[in-house]
Amino acid sequence: VYEGHVMRKGLTRSGLTGDEMSNLFVQTLQGAGAVLRPRPTITRRESPAGSGTYVVTDVDESKMGASRRDFWMRDLAKDMKMRCCRTSLFPHLIAVSEDYEDYTMPDGSTVSVKADLCWGLAERLFTREGEAPGSEGANAALLQESGPSAGGLEKLVLPDCVELAINKVDVDLKRELFGNIILSGGNTLWPGLPQRLGRVLGGRLPKRIKVKIHTPSTVRANPGPRGSRAPAPDPFCLPRPRVAQEVEQHYSSWIGGSILSSLGTFHQLWISKEEFAEHGAKIVEQRCA
Repeated sequence: VYEGHVMRKGLTRSGLTGDEMSNLFVQTLQGAGAVLRPRPTITRRESPAGSGTYVVTDVDESKMGASRRDFWMRDLAKDMKMRCCRTSLFPHLIAVSEDYEDYTMPDGSTVSVKADLCWGLAERLFTREGEAPGSEGANAALLQESGPSAGGLEKLVLPDCVELAINKVDVDLKRELFGNIILSGGNTLWPGLPQRLGRVLGGRLPKRIKVKIHTPSTVRANPGPRGSRAPAPDPFCLPRPRVAQEVEQHYSSWIGGSILSSLGTFHQLWISKEEFAEHGAKIVEQRCA
């Protein structure tokens, strides 16, 4: 977006979505033997013995339905992913780190998420498939793709996606756009992600182009790793941003949509059922471009 106008030729898509990350997170934990029980699949009542202990009973899931259970499982996976995962500033340290995160399940049990998953999941946003962690150089062939339907876009990691999108616009705007990169969405809340993205892009571009990453979140002084038995190097662990800032960053796209819909001229973008039936999905891009 430049001066209020959407530059459609700069649109770039990637298959590395938040849902894919959540599914991979759950599959990895279940493959390691972890038992994940979302809150609606159990009932919990205080033990007659007291002392703050509870008795947990499984709910008959046949009455719940597969779609509802899948929804709650995805919700649990998202919460675990956001609380446990972080972005490594030094990916070569992942293999030797003994750091881990403990997550308390709704049934009171604790799941320990090891470093290879805590850090490795976020690493998929920066390391292309088949490459070693820390391989951050530009892929010249991939960055020459010309459109959202071009081959190879499903493999775009975050730095490639940003660089490709900005390279599609007019050359006169590139410096300004690289200096105004805005992150939104759940995965961008991982501590260390803005710093890692800025470092990777800065290493690819000429020194005269300054990269600035903007988020509502503010990285504070590092208080040390959370939930770890063995201390990790200070630059390796970054604190989580404040909750209010997390909400704004997580839902920035939806907030922008709500602002757009509140404008007095928004009715000009409305699409009737008859218009959609006549023209199909292409009318959305024609009307809203």
